[in-house]
Amino acid sequence: MGIDNMAMSFRSITLALLAVFLAFGNGAAQTTQTGVKVEIVSQEPLRLHVTLSVGGNKRVTIYRDQLPWATRYTMVWTVVTADGECLERLFPVEDGAVGRLSLDPGQVISGDVSLEGIFKGLDEARRKSDVHLFWAYKPPPELNFGRWSGGWILLPQSKPK
Repeated sequence: MGIDNMAMSFRSITLALLAVFLAFGNGAAQTTQTGVKVEIVSQEPLRLHVTLSVGGNKRVTIYRDQLPWATRYTMVWTVVTADGECLERLFPVEDGAVGRLSLDPGQVISGDVSLEGIFKGLDEARRKSDVHLFWAYKPPPELNFGRWSGGWILLPQSKPK
């Protein structure tokens, strides 16, 4: 498959995801019925706060690197500008969290995810207009969330400095 075909295929998939998420998202913060909530916690620097509510009816143990905030690789991220352009995702080297974590049913845990340095041109795009952030998280089966959770957040246009 050539570069042009791969780019076209990626755009088609992204636009399909965009349509699905726009149909179900609320823009400000996205909560799924599976116990995952993602919201903006800081605009400068751009950071998201992710909250998990543990499902099931028994205590579970998971690896810390399975948490959505463990690394930038734990969640799937896509940013789309107002004119439909998908920003290139950068893949910095990161080490995952070490160890295991035991969680009780109904327990709520949370952490932050920095979006700095993840997308090429994100700051420039946000200076021009609002941008769309699509996210997906595949939780470990022990958390009893189902296979995937996902949503959409509107990242507001940056204010001029």
